[in-house]
Amino acid sequence: MEMTQATEIEEIAEQIKPFLAGYEPMVKSAVLAELLSLLLAGFVVPGERKQTERLRERVLEAHCELVRALTKVNAEMLGTDQ
Repeated sequence: MEMTQATEIEEIAEQIKPFLAGYEPMVKSAVLAELLSLLLAGFVVPGERKQTERLRERVLEAHCELVRALTKVNAEMLGTDQ
């Protein structure tokens, strides 16, 4: 059976959640920031520093848009969308 990308994402997220459970929000935030910075560092245009910076900025902007959209959905699910 072929797994859809959305299903794969949800399954991976569910595997990661227990690792963060029990930590203070600022610790979780720092862990996610570290992982995001590693992700961004992997986006590179070889030999083109300015293009690499622009690429990373676009990826970060798209990521933040996705986080905002998911925050709204998850806040509704959690009942914290006040």
